[in-house]
Amino acid sequence: MPLSNEDAAYILQMKELIISQLKALHGPNRRTRTTNNETLIDVVIYRGREECHAKAILYTRANLSAWETLATAIVHGGPRDAMDKLWEMLMDSLSMHIRMTEDGEVYEGTPFFRPGQF
Repeated sequence: MPLSNEDAAYILQMKELIISQLKALHGPNRRTRTTNNETLIDVVIYRGREECHAKAILYTRANLSAWETLATAIVHGGPRDAMDKLWEMLMDSLSMHIRMTEDGEVYEGTPFFRPGQF
């Protein structure tokens, strides 16, 4: 079943949001110690996922159609639910990079934006 224009636009927004957050945190081409050619961005997304989530490795390099495929493969609730779930998994993976001061102010890390705040 093809995606609606609204769903495709939402996936595109989420793609840009997620990639920009990862690049802001890690840099666009930072390499890891444990892989040959994968960027840290790829590894953060890929690590700890179920087999069907292995497709997530595509989305740091992929065009919109690959993101549509990924979004429809992750959950059965539809593309929007899939992208929200992907965002949630990503924020869980990256939350360790934010440290809080005693006042609760963020002093290290990147401010993350939730879906709907763009």
